[in-house]
Amino acid sequence: MKWFYDLVVFFCALPGLLWFRPKRIYEGGKKVRVKGGVLTIANHVGYCDPLYLLYGVPYRRHHFVCTEDILSSRFRKWFLPKCLCIPIDRDNMSMDSFRKIVGVMKEGGMVTMFPEGHIVRDDSTAGQFKSGMILMAVQAHVPILPVAIRERKHFWNRMRVVIGQPIDIEALYGPRPSFAQVDELSKKLYIKELELQKLLEEK
Repeated sequence: MKWFYDLVVFFCALPGLLWFRPKRIYEGGKKVRVKGGVLTIANHVGYCDPLYLLYGVPYRRHHFVCTEDILSSRFRKWFLPKCLCIPIDRDNMSMDSFRKIVGVMKEGGMVTMFPEGHIVRDDSTAGQFKSGMILMAVQAHVPILPVAIRERKHFWNRMRVVIGQPIDIEALYGPRPSFAQVDELSKKLYIKELELQKLLEEK
C-alpha cells in the first residue's frame, strides 16, 4: 500500500506546509538524512504528533506503530493500515507484531514510534521509555533516530522539530547487547530526549 501512503502525503503536503510552517533543528547543527532501516522515536505531546514527524522527516515513508484502540472506528481500521501504520496491543504485544516491525526495518524501512506509550504534555519531562523498542532495533540491526517535538500553543506558531544524531547500537554494545545494556541504553535515550527538548526551548 505504499502508493496509497504516497498519494495521501502528496495531497496533504502543500496544505500542511502552509499550516504548520515546519522548522527543523538539527542536534549539533549537522543535518541528518538517514538511509536504510531505522527506528525513529519521539516524545508524545498530542494527537498531531504523526503529522509533526511526517513534516520533520519528510524524505522517508513512516511505518507508525499505533495501539489497537486507535482503530476503534471502521474508517480508521480501513485507513490507517493502508497508510503503513502497524497496530499493536500496548499491554501485551504479540510476537507477530514484533516480527512485523523488525521485518519492516530489515527490509530498509523506517519504523516510527512513541516509546512513552501515551501523551505527555509537560515539555520538561518525558515518560518512561520501554526497552522493547531497543530489542526491535537490535533484532533488525538498525540505528535509532531520536526526535523531539513540541505541540503548537497557537495556530500562528511554527511547528518545530529537533532531530538528533542516529545512535548505532552495535557500535556501542556489539551485535548482541545484554539485558543490562539494553536497560542502560533505554535510560540514555530518555536523557537524550530531555536534551533535545531543551534545544526546542532555546531555539
